[in-house]
Amino acid sequence: MEKINSETYEDSITKLPNRRKMFKDLYMGKFHDSIIIIIQINNFIKLQNIYGHMISNKLIMYCAEFLIGYRYIKNSYVYKYSHDSYAIKYKFDTDEKLEKFIKELHYNLETYNFNLDDGVDVLLDITIGVSDPKNLNNSVDELKEAEIA
Repeated sequence: MEKINSETYEDSITKLPNRRKMFKDLYMGKFHDSIIIIIQINNFIKLQNIYGHMISNKLIMYCAEFLIGYRYIKNSYVYKYSHDSYAIKYKFDTDEKLEKFIKELHYNLETYNFNLDDGVDVLLDITIGVSDPKNLNNSVDELKEAEIA
């Protein structure tokens, strides 16, 4: 039963909590004063078509490791949202800190050289969407806002 539960709520490649787990956490009111940030890898399909599934799976894993180890993500939850995106439930403080965090995260993700295998170095093209910090309602509506953004 425990294995079924972990498979239900865990991404098989990254071992991060998955989209289903994020929805469960949202419905259970797990987060307070937090917003949702979605990170979309725009060039993922292109990279997958060029290098194949094994290399693209490594990219997904390395990107997850990058996000988990990112120094500004403390007190936040990182989820594997879809095959080419991640979601972060980020503790909101001020607009200024949020803007700085988003700019730095975007810059650092797009300039980080992901060395995947046998000399395959990849740079990401990403888009970041953020839910409205004025509506810290801890609901699926926040997720919709981040997707639209």
